[in-house]
Amino acid sequence: WSGVKTTNTLAYAFGARAARAVGAQDALFSDAAGRLLEGGRCNLFVVLADGRWVTPDLACGGVAGLARAVVLERSRSFAVRHVSFEALQSAREIVATNALRGGRAVVALDGEPVGQADGPALAHVAACLAAEGE
Repeated sequence: WSGVKTTNTLAYAFGARAARAVGAQDALFSDAAGRLLEGGRCNLFVVLADGRWVTPDLACGGVAGLARAVVLERSRSFAVRHVSFEALQSAREIVATNALRGGRAVVALDGEPVGQADGPALAHVAACLAAEGE
Protein backbone atom coordinates (compact mmCIF):
# COMPACT_ATOMS: atom_id res chain seq x y z
CA TRP A 1 0.00 0.00 0.00
CA SER A 2 3.03 2.22 -0.28
CA GLY A 3 2.19 5.63 -1.72
CA VAL A 4 -1.55 5.30 -1.18
CA LYS A 5 -3.62 7.07 1.46
CA THR A 6 -5.52 4.42 3.38
CA THR A 7 -7.53 4.19 6.56
CA ASN A 8 -4.57 2.39 8.19
CA THR A 9 -3.07 5.45 9.87
CA LEU A 10 -1.55 3.92 12.99
CA ALA A 11 2.02 4.93 12.07
CA TYR A 12 0.86 8.49 11.44
CA ALA A 13 -1.02 8.59 14.75
CA PHE A 14 2.09 7.43 16.62
CA GLY A 15 4.18 9.98 14.73
CA ALA A 16 1.75 12.80 15.57
CA ARG A 17 1.74 11.80 19.23
CA ALA A 18 5.53 11.73 19.37
CA ALA A 19 5.73 15.12 17.63
CA ARG A 20 3.26 16.72 20.05
CA ALA A 21 5.14 15.27 23.01
CA VAL A 22 8.19 17.35 22.07
CA GLY A 23 6.28 20.43 20.94
CA ALA A 24 6.62 19.78 17.21
CA GLN A 25 3.85 20.30 14.66
CA ASP A 26 4.49 17.17 12.61
CA ALA A 27 6.63 14.04 12.42
CA LEU A 28 8.88 13.17 9.48
CA PHE A 29 9.07 9.62 8.19
CA SER A 30 11.91 7.72 6.55
CA ASP A 31 12.35 4.29 5.05
CA ALA A 32 14.60 1.60 6.51
CA ALA A 33 17.59 3.01 4.60
CA GLY A 34 17.18 6.45 6.23
CA ARG A 35 15.75 8.15 3.14
CA LEU A 36 13.20 10.88 3.75
CA LEU A 37 9.67 9.96 2.69
CA GLU A 38 7.23 12.58 3.94
CA GLY A 39 5.73 14.25 6.96
CA GLY A 40 2.72 12.82 8.74
CA ARG A 41 0.51 15.42 7.09
CA CYS A 42 2.73 16.81 4.34
CA ASN A 43 5.13 16.32 1.50
CA LEU A 44 8.50 18.02 1.55
CA PHE A 45 10.60 20.16 -0.75
CA VAL A 46 14.23 20.73 0.22
CA VAL A 47 17.00 23.07 -0.86
CA LEU A 48 20.13 21.09 -0.08
CA ALA A 49 23.34 22.63 1.26
CA ASP A 50 24.82 22.56 -2.26
CA GLY A 51 21.88 24.57 -3.61
CA ARG A 52 20.03 21.76 -5.40
CA TRP A 53 16.22 21.90 -5.11
CA VAL A 54 14.78 18.41 -4.50
CA THR A 55 11.74 16.51 -3.31
CA PRO A 56 11.84 12.90 -2.05
CA ASP A 57 11.31 10.11 -4.52
CA LEU A 58 7.99 8.47 -3.66
CA ALA A 59 9.21 5.11 -4.95
CA CYS A 60 10.44 4.50 -1.39
CA GLY A 61 6.94 4.75 0.06
CA GLY A 62 5.75 8.34 0.49
CA VAL A 63 2.21 9.43 -0.35
CA ALA A 64 1.71 11.48 -3.50
CA GLY A 65 0.00 14.54 -2.05
CA LEU A 66 -2.09 16.93 -4.13
CA ALA A 67 0.01 20.02 -3.29
CA ARG A 68 3.19 18.13 -4.22
CA ALA A 69 1.67 17.12 -7.55
CA VAL A 70 0.62 20.71 -8.30
CA VAL A 71 4.07 22.09 -7.52
CA LEU A 72 5.79 19.46 -9.66
CA GLU A 73 3.33 20.03 -12.49
CA ARG A 74 3.83 23.80 -12.47
CA SER A 75 7.57 23.91 -11.85
CA ARG A 76 10.73 22.29 -13.14
CA SER A 77 12.79 23.65 -10.24
CA PHE A 78 12.63 20.57 -8.01
CA ALA A 79 14.31 17.28 -8.94
CA VAL A 80 12.74 14.08 -7.64
CA ARG A 81 15.47 12.10 -5.88
CA HIS A 82 16.35 10.29 -2.69
CA VAL A 83 17.02 12.64 0.21
CA SER A 84 18.74 11.41 3.36
CA PHE A 85 17.64 12.53 6.80
CA GLU A 86 21.25 13.62 7.34
CA ALA A 87 20.93 16.08 4.44
CA LEU A 88 18.11 17.86 6.25
CA GLN A 89 20.42 19.00 9.04
CA SER A 90 22.38 21.21 6.64
CA ALA A 91 19.53 22.12 4.28
CA ARG A 92 19.25 25.75 3.25
CA GLU A 93 15.48 25.47 3.23
CA ILE A 94 12.76 22.87 3.89
CA VAL A 95 9.18 23.45 2.80
CA ALA A 96 6.28 21.29 3.96
CA THR A 97 3.21 21.24 1.70
CA ASN A 98 -0.31 19.96 1.88
CA ALA A 99 -3.50 20.82 0.05
CA LEU A 100 -5.13 22.55 3.03
CA ARG A 101 -2.21 24.57 4.41
CA GLY A 102 -0.22 25.25 1.26
CA GLY A 103 3.49 25.66 1.87
CA ARG A 104 5.08 26.19 5.28
CA ALA A 105 8.75 26.60 6.16
CA VAL A 106 10.28 23.96 8.41
CA VAL A 107 12.54 25.92 10.76
CA ALA A 108 13.52 23.25 13.32
CA LEU A 109 14.24 19.52 13.37
CA ASP A 110 14.41 17.76 16.71
CA GLY A 111 14.46 21.18 18.37
CA GLU A 112 17.48 22.41 16.40
CA PRO A 113 17.24 25.34 13.95
CA VAL A 114 17.37 24.44 10.29
CA GLY A 115 16.97 26.31 7.03
CA GLN A 116 15.37 29.69 6.72
CA ALA A 117 11.83 30.78 7.45
CA ASP A 118 11.15 32.89 4.38
CA GLY A 119 13.38 31.71 1.55
CA PRO A 120 13.10 31.51 -2.23
CA ALA A 121 11.84 27.90 -2.26
CA LEU A 122 8.92 28.79 0.01
CA ALA A 123 8.05 31.73 -2.24
CA HIS A 124 8.34 29.52 -5.32
CA VAL A 125 6.12 26.79 -3.84
CA ALA A 126 3.53 29.40 -2.77
CA ALA A 127 3.50 30.87 -6.28
CA CYS A 128 3.01 27.42 -7.81
CA LEU A 129 0.12 26.67 -5.46
CA ALA A 130 -1.48 30.08 -6.02
CA ALA A 131 -1.28 29.98 -9.83
CA GLU A 132 -4.65 29.39 -11.45
CA GLY A 133 -4.68 27.16 -14.50
CA GLU A 134 -1.11 27.92 -15.53
